[in-house]
Amino acid sequence: MKAITIYPSYAMLICTGAKQYETRTWMTEHRGLLAIHASQFKNWPPREKEKFWFTAIFDHLKSLGFNAPKDLPAGCVIGHVTVTDCLRMNAKLIRTIHMDEYTMGRWQSGNYAWKLECPVLYPEPIEATGRQGLWEFHHHE
Repeated sequence: MKAITIYPSYAMLICTGAKQYETRTWMTEHRGLLAIHASQFKNWPPREKEKFWFTAIFDHLKSLGFNAPKDLPAGCVIGHVTVTDCLRMNAKLIRTIHMDEYTMGRWQSGNYAWKLECPVLYPEPIEATGRQGLWEFHHHE
């Protein structure tokens, strides 16, 4: 299955259905299942650690029992989603995005919004080493 590595807070928001778009500077033609890998906490830039405390993000994560970034699973695949579309951002699309979703991404004209549906959070994270871009995740039990 294809996989993508994402900061742990966003990975959890995606797998619990709170974040329905992944914003990227690059498009994808991939449609279908996509494993969500939470990056290692040590790799978070300071600005991303600070975003954890934004109301829309923190309120949702706190409701799931995560009171600090270090409480989130990291360095593992935590679930999967189905990628159903990849939209080029423009002013019209950006105006339709709910403010909570807006705070969870880089909504700028010229970027891309990957539409994510059918989120699944695994009961137990699966340890894995992430990579940049899309990569193949093979789980062997």
